[in-house]
Amino acid sequence: MKITCLKLVRLTQSHCTNGIITKYMLPGEEAIIDAVSKQGVSASQIMNPSPHRVSVPCPIFYDCGGCDFLHIDVQEQCRMKHEFVVNRVNSLSSKPQVLPMIESVEPFHYRHKMVASATNRKQQCRLGLYREHTKTIIPFTRCFIQDQEGNAILNTIEMLLNQYKIKAHDDCTHQGIIKHILLRKSYAANDFLVVFVTQGDLFPNAKKIGQALIKKHPNVKTILQNIHHKKTSFVLLDQEKILYGKGYIEDVIEDIR
Repeated sequence: MKITCLKLVRLTQSHCTNGIITKYMLPGEEAIIDAVSKQGVSASQIMNPSPHRVSVPCPIFYDCGGCDFLHIDVQEQCRMKHEFVVNRVNSLSSKPQVLPMIESVEPFHYRHKMVASATNRKQQCRLGLYREHTKTIIPFTRCFIQDQEGNAILNTIEMLLNQYKIKAHDDCTHQGIIKHILLRKSYAANDFLVVFVTQGDLFPNAKKIGQALIKKHPNVKTILQNIHHKKTSFVLLDQEKILYGKGYIEDVIEDIR
């Protein structure tokens, strides 16, 4: 069937036409889609692309739930987001002034916090991102909005986990150890904090894995183990163990450290 996108109702809301999800369509675009499709519309289905549509570099963009705007040029993104904020502010009684949005000089690889979730594929531990609206993990360590060195660190961690035969935790079988890997980067110092999120205290060869990671990535200044003892969707719980370094890194925003 052919559908037409008339407007974007909300920035983060998938709009719907006759029960068909038309997410990723832009105003004025038409698309041919399967009448029973419940997925977002991909670029290959668009008949007359909007002038604001751009080529997406990420191979998992239309499946991953990590970001929503890679298919829209930066200027149009700024206009849409500014309009969204203005509409929200105008609903307030005080109606403060909304200043123009400042366009980022680097629209890619800016994210300083990264969370990769672990899964097992073909007897290998793989790190990746969740498929949108599911608990299925897409193995992928090259996210286009995450810091590039952070992506490289995740790739090394995945290699080391497999070298030492550490498996991802499986909620169904209750086997395996690794649930998530969390990274934070200090842009002031270019330092990284790495957190191995494990199911239970057991983490064989943690010291060797940490030493190999630091040797390849000297900017990793501290490593922690965050310990889960229950099934939860939270990435971090209260119990943690410092495996290397101080257990924290420092960043600077203007004059605040």
